[in-house]
Amino acid sequence: MRAPVFLENALAESAGPIRCPHFIAGRWHEAKAKSWFDVTNSSTGEVVAHTPLSGAGDVELAVSAAASAFPEWSQRPVSARMQVLFQYKALLETRGDEIARRIAVENGKTFQEARAELQRGLGSVELACGMPMMIKGQTLDNLNGIDYQTARSPLGVCAGVGAFNFPFLIPHWMFPMAI
Repeated sequence: MRAPVFLENALAESAGPIRCPHFIAGRWHEAKAKSWFDVTNSSTGEVVAHTPLSGAGDVELAVSAAASAFPEWSQRPVSARMQVLFQYKALLETRGDEIARRIAVENGKTFQEARAELQRGLGSVELACGMPMMIKGQTLDNLNGIDYQTARSPLGVCAGVGAFNFPFLIPHWMFPMAI
């Protein structure tokens, strides 16, 4: 399986620090940020990346793109959305060592700790792949002459904020479920 362009770019080996753009609506966008943060390898002190300290303009661009995509995405059958997650899971498994290496370098974890974090995140993706069973509605017939029904429906755009110490795991507690 070929990695999406954004993941290939993010995992590419480079001779110097990576300048991290935003990936919004299927394209790379240079951040409008006025300030950037140096990400260092805690083992060597070497700067490995520059990440934007983005402001409202960057956030608005991302939220607008997500809001534009939501109507079509929310109408896709859950089985089709689940297939996207299966492909994502396979990609993470294929590129797992590269991702774990990046986590280790950027976060100061050992490779084994980073690999364990990746495995726990994959567990969340697997859980989300079981969504068809999790989002079934329920009915309660004729309770005091009233029928009750619950249905699960997409709500809209959401955002998540992850902590620095689990850069892969915490976002994976959120976004596979949202997808």
